[in-house]
Amino acid sequence: MIWLIDFISRTFGSGKDTTANILVTISTFLAGILISVIFNAIKKYKERKNHRKLIKLNLALLRREIFRQATGYEKLYEQLVVDFNGAFTFIQQSISTVGIFYSLEYKNCYNAFFGGLENFRFSNKKKIRAFNNLWATLEFLTVFHKSSFDDVKEFIAANKEANELRNSSLGRAHEIVERIRFTLHGEAIPENLGNYFKSIETIFENLHALPNYDNPKIINDYFVDQLLELNRDLKNIDLLKVYFEYLHPVELNSALLNSSIRYINQKNLLQSYHDYFEGLNKSFLNQYRKIGESQRILFNYWWSKPLIKLKLFIVLTYRRNKVKVLDFGLTVRKSEA
Repeated sequence: MIWLIDFISRTFGSGKDTTANILVTISTFLAGILISVIFNAIKKYKERKNHRKLIKLNLALLRREIFRQATGYEKLYEQLVVDFNGAFTFIQQSISTVGIFYSLEYKNCYNAFFGGLENFRFSNKKKIRAFNNLWATLEFLTVFHKSSFDDVKEFIAANKEANELRNSSLGRAHEIVERIRFTLHGEAIPENLGNYFKSIETIFENLHALPNYDNPKIINDYFVDQLLELNRDLKNIDLLKVYFEYLHPVELNSALLNSSIRYINQKNLLQSYHDYFEGLNKSFLNQYRKIGESQRILFNYWWSKPLIKLKLFIVLTYRRNKVKVLDFGLTVRKSEA
């Protein structure tokens, strides 16, 4: 330090005391800058570290929420078949971690994995792809998750309307058939009319002998189709013409045909929504896998990839094979977790 003071004094012709004061001032200033830089670097490092902890925690929660919602879609679409006898249940799973990630902000999350010396790598391609997949999943959930709840409501309303239309036609057909049965019961009637009446009674007996005889598919197969076949049989045409005022064939066939068409419409409606929610289930499971892969790469879980696949395989296998008990009554309930 003394040699530096002597050198500056000789070079600029200033006094040693003056030179010493200048050097002390400059050194103090530079030391202050250095301390400030170090302090800010430590502060930013702690911020990045805290963000990584938050992301790690919320990634685990996000995967769990996505999987539970995928399960909710699966349980729903399994009910969307025409021979399902009951009301539909749907589990609404909150995915609140999406909002948490957006609160953390993209820039802060990016710096947590790619800023600072602790994140320096010669190649970050896999890590960048994993980080991008995370945010792509967040965008996917933002678009499709809550909107699917509206889709469920739309389906319930559309199916209710289709069911009411089908029941209206069925009610009309039942009314006409009951009128025929009431009119002919206990009466002395010709043999051919008696055989026709017996055929109607047989259809009713076969229907009510079946379990769940009020099931839409069973009603259509064993009541609507059977009566239509009976009335369209060429052997019965002359009979229907002779006893037209008693058997009301035109009204009955019209009601039965409407019931059949409306049954097909309702069946197509159910199939359409079945395919839609099955697609959502597969998409959510795909996002679940992508998040697991991102988690593995971002946090260097080199050992976890086979375990994640094994766990997913075990869970999916168990869910496919277990017996599911579905509630009766129209319920849309929220998950407890």
